[in-house]
Amino acid sequence: MSNKLSAIEKIKPLPAPQLHIPFQGLFPSHKAQAICTAAGSVDPYKLFSWFFLYEQVSLLAKHTNMYAASHGAGLASLHHPFICKWYPTCTSKLLVHFAILIYMGLSKTASPKLFWRQINSILLEPMMQMSYTRFQQLNRYFHISEPSELPIQQKKWWKKLELLNSSTQDWAKEGFLLSTNVAIDEMMIWFLGRSEYTIGMLNKPIGLGYKVLAVCDANYTYDWELTVTVLE
Repeated sequence: MSNKLSAIEKIKPLPAPQLHIPFQGLFPSHKAQAICTAAGSVDPYKLFSWFFLYEQVSLLAKHTNMYAASHGAGLASLHHPFICKWYPTCTSKLLVHFAILIYMGLSKTASPKLFWRQINSILLEPMMQMSYTRFQQLNRYFHISEPSELPIQQKKWWKKLELLNSSTQDWAKEGFLLSTNVAIDEMMIWFLGRSEYTIGMLNKPIGLGYKVLAVCDANYTYDWELTVTVLE
């Protein structure tokens, strides 16, 4: 007879496994929930105002006007003899510009100019508040930070976004309570322009853009950190 033991006979002499005690945190488990004053509101502007204060948008309008003035906005040249005149923007007009951008992002039309096309002599409501030419001007000269001639450090390429980045992070964390179990993951911000800080990731929904480390829960981005991908 063979002296080889079967798998079951080999397991029999082993001691019984210890009793598993699940880990207990300091606080009881809970689900993610919004805790800001705008939680549950159906007013889009109230939700928008939670993250972007009116005073902050006023500062963005000021920086946009400064940037436009420093680049000679509205001044005709040999290359652009028929350029449209530039008028300084204000907080209310910049809010209209943001509303149009949000509307266009939700609708997803191939060409932005198509949104200003009249259908049965009717123009879409957001586009009634601003012409296409003015929309293009604000896209061209919109500036978040105060214009500066100083070079940007490579390790902080997002410095020009800091005015919005840090404040939006603070309000995002202030108005939301994470669930008990969360994890840090990577996310991509789609960008097809010229930049040395974008990376390509094949077989991903967003194949090219900026890489961000983020904490998300219940379709909500709670916190994030912009990363540097270029080699020194």
